Amino acid sequence: MRGEILVALLLISLMFLGVYTGLLMKPKETKGGISVTLVVRQYRNGNLIKEVVDRKDPFTNNFVQILYATMYNRGDQKTYTMKDISGTSRSLYISYSGTYNPLFATGNYIYIGDGTASFSINDYKLSGTNILKATSSTPSESTANPKINYTISASFSLSSAMTISEIGYSRILRDSGGSYYEFLLMRDVLSTPISALAGDTVTVTYIIRING
Repeated sequence: MRGEILVALLLISLMFLGVYTGLLMKPKETKGGISVTLVVRQYRNGNLIKEVVDRKDPFTNNFVQILYATMYNRGDQKTYTMKDISGTSRSLYISYSGTYNPLFATGNYIYIGDGTASFSINDYKLSGTNILKATSSTPSESTANPKINYTISASFSLSSAMTISEIGYSRILRDSGGSYYEFLLMRDVLSTPISALAGDTVTVTYIIRING
């Protein structure tokens, strides 16, 4: 009996030793990539009454197409298709001469709305019927090697009550024919909707983290 107990204790010791050795040999995990934090705050009479902080993956196919196009080499001009906020497909391309470069356009906007449809990479507009739009701030940048943060924000002063359950970010871009259109690049469905009243102020802040 004593021998059986000693064997059992030996096996248990070897098991824990194996686990410990495995942990020592396991490569250290690192964080990286791109992450987005969305902060929505509701103010009433100047007082903060609610804050929703979400960390999701809000990028639409429109954003992916821009990223894809910029990775092409000079001479390999990339033509790509994006849907504007009306749902119409537009042809754009990266032009190295500067002619009709899609980024040679001005206009960044943030939306709030009452839609609850689940996020889809194919979203090109907000899903609700009660939607407000505001010009966003110029994106600001902060760095702490190797991390880079880009912050975009907007403020809404509500003239009537609304339930805020979705947020979006859009940008004006120029198509291959030289015309300007608006494209949704990010859309979020809030984890906790905000019931706002007339007179409330709602602020929206997107924090895009690179290598964070």
